Amino acid sequence: METLARRFAESRRAFPLGKLTALFLDRLESLVVRLSPDTQSLNAEEQALPLFQCRLCRTVYLDKERLIQHVLTQHLDRFYRLIETEIEAPNGAFACVARCGMSGELIGPPNYHGYHERLTALHRERFSHISFDAYRTKLDMSRDPDVIEAWKESMRKQTFYYPVNAAEKPAATPEAVPDKNSDADVDMDADTNAKPDSDLPGNTDAEPANDREKGLAGFNEVKQHFLRHGYTDAVHECVSCVIPGAVARQIEDEKLRRWIETAWRRESRSIMRTAITVRGIFRSLGFTAFKTSDQRAFMTAVIPHPLQDKATVDTITRMLDFVDNNPGCTRVALWEHLGLEGDETAGSTEARHFHWLVDKGHLIFFHDGTLTLPRHLHAIRAPTASKKHPRKKSGPPKKKSNS
Repeated sequence: METLARRFAESRRAFPLGKLTALFLDRLESLVVRLSPDTQSLNAEEQALPLFQCRLCRTVYLDKERLIQHVLTQHLDRFYRLIETEIEAPNGAFACVARCGMSGELIGPPNYHGYHERLTALHRERFSHISFDAYRTKLDMSRDPDVIEAWKESMRKQTFYYPVNAAEKPAATPEAVPDKNSDADVDMDADTNAKPDSDLPGNTDAEPANDREKGLAGFNEVKQHFLRHGYTDAVHECVSCVIPGAVARQIEDEKLRRWIETAWRRESRSIMRTAITVRGIFRSLGFTAFKTSDQRAFMTAVIPHPLQDKATVDTITRMLDFVDNNPGCTRVALWEHLGLEGDETAGSTEARHFHWLVDKGHLIFFHDGTLTLPRHLHAIRAPTASKKHPRKKSGPPKKKSNS
């Protein structure tokens, strides 16, 4: 926000509040979405729905288990290193082997002790967009001896999971953006993007242990270890939180996604509330708000200030008189009135006087190149902060005395 505000301020022009608001609605990186309970609709006995936010990517779920699955699927390498180890092939009488009908991967015989874990892991990692029961109907059972032997051979390699550091606890992670109503204050100027990978857990030079007994075999063991040692570093439990705009548009939780999409459509159709927020932010950054005679709202980094001193040079007087009699005229029309064309304006005395008038707020220069005087403006609201853009203390050019 401050970067864009500086760019607008350097131009010394006035910009329509509606276009500024639309600009931010179109730029996901400029927006945050606040999720908070509607306290007015809650009874005294009711409690707000708990939210579970990932500290690594800021996504949010209503279900704790789904967030744990998200972390251990999308951010597993932040907490654990995987090592493949040769083991003995499974022994036993296996009459058939289940194969995923969607990916073709071999899952295993239904009577194998690791069958259910492998089935749920494959569903969780690749096909969570459909229900588990629907996914089970996609399985194919093969009794081909060659297929059963191929599955046994694939099971000779097993993956073990090792914590990324000796303390078996991930390094410090970027905090989830808190809501202003939660325990911490929201910094609206803070960067809502995740920190570089070098600051996240899993980026350590510590080597995993080579002793297999210290490794974790299978998702259930990893999950139990994670809940004991990594959960608080990866998950922020709250009732209200703030999500970066780009993350909010990709929320996987179906109920939250519907709520966000509904609110997003409402704000896009009627941007009045968003415009009020944008206006307040710009005023806090040193901008002035005003309305023109046709009631259009604008923001400018220059405080409108009518020129009171009449003892000024003829060029400035002619400029102000022309704009006063022709509000909404263009700068090109002003140059033509002064008898200047094209390159004649560059570096000219008239150009220096023009920029002085604009910089002092004696002349309002709009984003589309049109001009007006401060006296034609209405409902001028000065900046709310002391962070006002400084004005030079030099006075206007004076008329030369004949004496």
